[in-house]
Amino acid sequence: PRAEFASSDEAFIAARNAVLKPDAARFEQAAAQVDPSHPLRVYIDYWRLRLQLADVRSGTPADSAAAADAEAKAFVALNSGTIVGDLARRDWMLALGRREAWSGYDTIYQGWLLRDEAAPRCYALRARLARGEQVMAEARESIMQARDLGEACNGLLESLASSGQASATDSVSYTHLRAHE
Repeated sequence: PRAEFASSDEAFIAARNAVLKPDAARFEQAAAQVDPSHPLRVYIDYWRLRLQLADVRSGTPADSAAAADAEAKAFVALNSGTIVGDLARRDWMLALGRREAWSGYDTIYQGWLLRDEAAPRCYALRARLARGEQVMAEARESIMQARDLGEACNGLLESLASSGQASATDSVSYTHLRAHE
């Protein structure tokens, strides 16, 4: 059964709520009822992209990942210099990081304006680490500033340990400091 919304604003809010769950089917149902001239319509397109990028992980077929990357690139270019464009850039970087697709990560990261989240920074450090760069000092700073380490920063810690850049002492001092925050 298709839900009918009393207004375009109600459909917009329902689409937003569906993205937060995430419920792609419910999102599309609500998004279809948002007026094309709605002043926040660009968010519908952004949320659709966000749902698409959230599905792209390691093991995703290359053509699906490439299609998601192409959609993200086009959206970011179209919305360059806007908050919604930067949010899309962040989500694209997170998708690339989850796939460990480091080759294009740096270029995309350089254009990121908000720089207010730990995950993209941790992925950027992992990209540099994968190229053999020394990143321990920057990693320590980023990790200590993070409120929530999440998948990206935990992956950075694992990569630092396996590369030999982080010692057992670093791990112990990190754990000790985080426990006393």
